[in-house]
Amino acid sequence: MMQIGAEFGTAYDHPKREKGYADDSNNVGANRHLTNWYLTKKTEPDIDPDGSDAEADHDPLEEKKRALSVHRRVPLPLKAQSLNGYVLYGDLEPSTSNDEGRARDGQTVKVVITKPSTWVFDRTKSNRGIWVTTGISRGWYRLKKPNTDPVELDTTITLKKSGQQAESPSRKALLPSQETVHLPLRARLGLLSNLVDLLSEPYGGGSSTDNDDAAGKDDDDGITHNYVPIHAKRTPEAIHALLRPSEEIWKEHNTSEHPLNSEPFDLELLKECPGFVRRHLDAMHALLDADCLFMSSLTEMDKARADAGKDRPAEG
Repeated sequence: MMQIGAEFGTAYDHPKREKGYADDSNNVGANRHLTNWYLTKKTEPDIDPDGSDAEADHDPLEEKKRALSVHRRVPLPLKAQSLNGYVLYGDLEPSTSNDEGRARDGQTVKVVITKPSTWVFDRTKSNRGIWVTTGISRGWYRLKKPNTDPVELDTTITLKKSGQQAESPSRKALLPSQETVHLPLRARLGLLSNLVDLLSEPYGGGSSTDNDDAAGKDDDDGITHNYVPIHAKRTPEAIHALLRPSEEIWKEHNTSEHPLNSEPFDLELLKECPGFVRRHLDAMHALLDADCLFMSSLTEMDKARADAGKDRPAEG
């Protein structure tokens, strides 16, 4: 963080929101955007309590695992948001809000963030997406397009025959790209984004802005309200059934100029990740609390997954 500022000034510092951002009092660092990003996870050798290396014999298999961890792309954790032990790589995007940034447009600056702290999902319209904070000076990185390149490795296979050990000729192997391993989380975040839009859809003569809180505030065009107080009293299934267009309506209004989704959100996917959605909708609105029908239904969905004999505990 500090090295980037010292070398490039504000060329890669994107503007924060004009006012009212919840983290402004603590977020003293810059906001920067990363594209072509990828994530790896550190694999450290086991250490005995006395501080000695528990793998003094240098187990070849463990050494290969540690070597492979440098190259293997890993997804952001689904059930936790801590990034302790991860390493983040990417290309900084210049800011177009200042002369320094515009002067560097088209230039690539690769960075390595060795101690990312936490990832979060920003629900606001202008900043919606994944943000990663570092443990240093509370700076934030917005993750944009993930790296699409598979990882090419040279591999050898050790064979034993007649008591002799021999290695096969080197062969090429491909590990999945960051884009590929990111797909499950991308689908969940798409669902989450749909639900945020659905719940916070304004009505009442005004227009929604990022500076309006989820409860709705007066704006220059009139009084803006949203549907959170209404949908909080419904189950996800009821909302889906209510807002899903009939086949006739969908055929009539679905055009290339104005496409109409066949369903308001992916209900089947929601049933697969209710705990994830519940966690990321937390504190969105005072009425969207744990006791409301919408959120308590997500809790019941999560419990039902565990009770159904799934090979994993309920999501948290």
